Amino acid sequence: MSAIGRFVCFVHIERSGGTTLHQILRHGIPGYFAVKPWFYWANEAGAALGERELRLLKLTVPPLRGLGGHTVRPSEDYGRVFGSDPVWLTVLRRPADRYLSHLNYQRLKMGIPWTFDQFASEPRFNNFQTIRLAGEADVGKAIARLDQFDFVGLSEEYAKSVLILSRLLPVRPFNFRINEMPKSNDMITPASLTKEQQERVRHNNELDLRLYEHASKVLFPRFRETYEGDLDADEKAFRETESRPPYSIVDKLYVRLCKRFGEWAAHRLSGGTPSLPAQFSEIRREVMRGRE
Repeated sequence: MSAIGRFVCFVHIERSGGTTLHQILRHGIPGYFAVKPWFYWANEAGAALGERELRLLKLTVPPLRGLGGHTVRPSEDYGRVFGSDPVWLTVLRRPADRYLSHLNYQRLKMGIPWTFDQFASEPRFNNFQTIRLAGEADVGKAIARLDQFDFVGLSEEYAKSVLILSRLLPVRPFNFRINEMPKSNDMITPASLTKEQQERVRHNNELDLRLYEHASKVLFPRFRETYEGDLDADEKAFRETESRPPYSIVDKLYVRLCKRFGEWAAHRLSGGTPSLPAQFSEIRREVMRGRE
């Protein structure tokens, strides 16, 4: 199983381990570019990286050999830009864990003071993985698209996932998770929720639960079977040695380039949409008004 030489598209779903995978792909594939989102509500239709945007990106960052991010969508025909079908990748996470991680990241990292009830009342956070893949709350369409992917990893099986991926693409796995949430007494955890709140989490992610079940029980076992070698033994050896991605001046320049492109995209591609920090500030004000 190999996809060496084909253009790579990574659909990065928030709080599923995608930041780590960006680093793995970037160090293994020269020309891989992580596209920063330019909308707070990243699942909205207008937030997608379309064919027009990709053509502009191709001119901006040559030679472009792959891209990933919250704006990458399997519904877009990126193959028309490069003349062949891309390699499609994504990583899913257990829905309840991803949902609460998303809430905690918003609260503790982004400084948006959501209460649980406020967050759970906002439908744009519901079934996030399904909508990212299908473009709508249609789990059948999301599963059909996922079935066409060249690789589907699981956050809960991170080590096995990156090892399998290393047989598909010329990448070296890193046994080091990036952008993990540090433990905090302010975190909202399943144990801190009432039974009614836990049921609300389940209800808000009903479609994602069906999507994850398909990925974990049907697709991931298939990818495991393609692995040449003893995956369990390789995983054990992988876990015993921590390896971090190299970080140099080139990496700093790359991160800056990603940020600048995100800012440029917001202005050039989105009709003068306010910057992401400005959008965060507005969301904070709205959330605070809702708590008054």
